[in-house]
Amino acid sequence: MFSALIIEDNLKIQEELENSVKKLGVDVVGKVSCEEDAKAVIIENNPDVIFCDINLPDFNGFSFAEQLKLIYPSIEVVFITGYTEFAHKAFEIQAIDYLTKPFSYERLKECVKRLHSHFNKEKNKKSMQLDLLPIKSNKGINFLETNNIIYISSEGKFSTIISIDSGKYKEIKTSETLKSIEERLDPNRFARTHKSFIVNLSQVNRIEPSGQTNLIFFKSCSDMAYLSKNYMLTLYKKLNFR
Repeated sequence: MFSALIIEDNLKIQEELENSVKKLGVDVVGKVSCEEDAKAVIIENNPDVIFCDINLPDFNGFSFAEQLKLIYPSIEVVFITGYTEFAHKAFEIQAIDYLTKPFSYERLKECVKRLHSHFNKEKNKKSMQLDLLPIKSNKGINFLETNNIIYISSEGKFSTIISIDSGKYKEIKTSETLKSIEERLDPNRFARTHKSFIVNLSQVNRIEPSGQTNLIFFKSCSDMAYLSKNYMLTLYKKLNFR
């Protein structure tokens, strides 16, 4: 079973979609019609997927999904709309499906089946992951123990992995992007805190405000990382701080 949030301003469609996906074994954690309510449900429940209308009274579904993917890359998106011409744009945003209203129960069943298949594959992939992170560098491939990683940063075309091994501070530069590295890390142990930083949650010592942003201090080194407002709530939730 996976969880879903429905974002739709038509109350009749909201109700019908909720009843249908529940019959198909989906746990509906919320039904909303505005951006503010959607964000609140996502922060509180962290759904696996959102069923999102494209044209809503106070916000655009595409823009919302793009921002969502930056902060919650693991949440999948299914667009629901009365327009067929937006399908190309939807898949550019990496939507897992695109439902054109009015859609049949069979079409919705096919969508839910696709979601189940996707989440099962992701689950199997994570269970097979080794506790080693292979990183390409100019010296070849380095295999880093993820427990030893303190943080990862990016600048220009390069990313830098900072780790501690047997008490020694290590720095490895790679041409791999922050996004590609993030996709191979356990989201329960690592968190994006800024467009240029990923941190190991177990290495966070304290967080202090600094002007318009926040600074993260670590247990194993004197370096600092940035925490931007866009990622603050997600980080606090992962740290069980409210």
